[in-house]
Amino acid sequence: DAITLASVPSSPLFRYPYCSLHSIIFSFLGVFVRLFGGHHFVGFCIQRTTRTVMTAPFKDTAPGDVSPSVPQEVLDYILDFLHDDAPTLRTCSLVCHALLPCSRYHIYSNVFIVHKGELDEFREQYAGQLYHCENLATLLKNYPHVAPLVTRFGIHANSMMSEILMEISLVPIIKSLHNLSHVEFVARQYQGFWTDFPVARRKVFLAALRSVPLKTFISNGITYQGNKQFRDVFTAAANPALKHLSIVTDNGADWTSENYPPIRPPPKGLPALESLTMAGAATCSNIAWMFFSQSLYNISSVHHLSLQMYYENNASLVQRLLNAMQGSLEYFILDVNAWTDQQVRLDLSRLRSLSSFFMILASPLDSRLLRVRLSPTLRTLKIEQVCHNWEHSLDQSVHAWAQFDAHLDALPLPALQCVHIRLHDSSHGTCYCFACHAREHGVCKCFLCYKDKYPCTICHGREHPTEYVGWKRQVEDKMPLLKARGILEVELVKRRYCIQRTFD
Repeated sequence: DAITLASVPSSPLFRYPYCSLHSIIFSFLGVFVRLFGGHHFVGFCIQRTTRTVMTAPFKDTAPGDVSPSVPQEVLDYILDFLHDDAPTLRTCSLVCHALLPCSRYHIYSNVFIVHKGELDEFREQYAGQLYHCENLATLLKNYPHVAPLVTRFGIHANSMMSEILMEISLVPIIKSLHNLSHVEFVARQYQGFWTDFPVARRKVFLAALRSVPLKTFISNGITYQGNKQFRDVFTAAANPALKHLSIVTDNGADWTSENYPPIRPPPKGLPALESLTMAGAATCSNIAWMFFSQSLYNISSVHHLSLQMYYENNASLVQRLLNAMQGSLEYFILDVNAWTDQQVRLDLSRLRSLSSFFMILASPLDSRLLRVRLSPTLRTLKIEQVCHNWEHSLDQSVHAWAQFDAHLDALPLPALQCVHIRLHDSSHGTCYCFACHAREHGVCKCFLCYKDKYPCTICHGREHPTEYVGWKRQVEDKMPLLKARGILEVELVKRRYCIQRTFD
């Protein structure tokens, strides 16, 4: 069908110069099956080969830059010949990889469920990996040897996540996938409601989280109504193999106190996280419950940390989290969307391995940057300033950079190699901390205006061009010290950095 066939020509199977044996096997099987009806033969081969443990791995002696002995035009011809027979193409690919275990890609490794109505929106990004619930359930039922091959499973939606979660066929799908190392739920427009996941199916999913050798769990845009739902999910996900955790939600655990207890020494057996991403309005309460109250995860080995903080009274919370990662943290991204407390002071100087710090300021540049104590091991400092109509507030959008230039130049940062300034003007239209549509600058910014049909009295339907290149030039001129050292880079960006969108 069109879902499975969409990307076969661009599959990595044909993108890399695999050894000649791989191409020969595929070519032979493709022609043999099509011309002589050998479907049963191939089906027998795949069931036998995928269940056999290879004790003597095949050694590829061909140089890495040698092209397959079967010319690419022959492969293209076979693909064209079989264009209407996606099951045969997939079966041939599976047999090739089963006979050649050194291959680096498996066509069923990644499986993503989308709604039928949104197939076209995801087809290019996840070509060859898309299913809707019904056809994936049918595939796994008819070919039970496929389920163990699936290691990465995801449910993606723009606006129809709730409809997917209501699908009855999700139950047999989840029950059959026992070899998952990566699970992700991504609702791009925050339309995923855990309450729409019926109770019986929720239990099946939670049982799956506890049982699979999960290394990565991503929950982006899923709404958890009440404490219990959130706690059930992330308690179940806390299995010893977990390394990468990402949570983007506007609700979750209830924690109203601002008196945070110290992080407990992690007991043995907790998952030792290597990367942690948390964003959304509930980030503070979720951090407090997961790491201060319950100690569900060991964060002393985290290398990558991304945080989005909404409220100003959370500096102590962030600092305690950082203190628990002193010996491991290498990359830190911090989006301080609404900090207005001028006394905020983060101390990064004790982070002994910190290499990169990226701070997003969704407000005019102010003294908060001057209050951050940086680590002497820092090599890359990246600052993104998000302004609304930068020309109307030159003191914050331009002149403040001179003070920062002098401050940073005087700091003892022997490892510093790059200071990257990103400038974004949010007056182009809808631009939030969780979504930036990157509309072209210069278009009308008035939400009441319908161009020529109903021009409003504010802008009369006219465009409002702005000289954004001038902003970049003026900021560079205000930072002569770092510029003279050759470590300054200033960039205009049309799209605001959004932690939530990194999972799209």
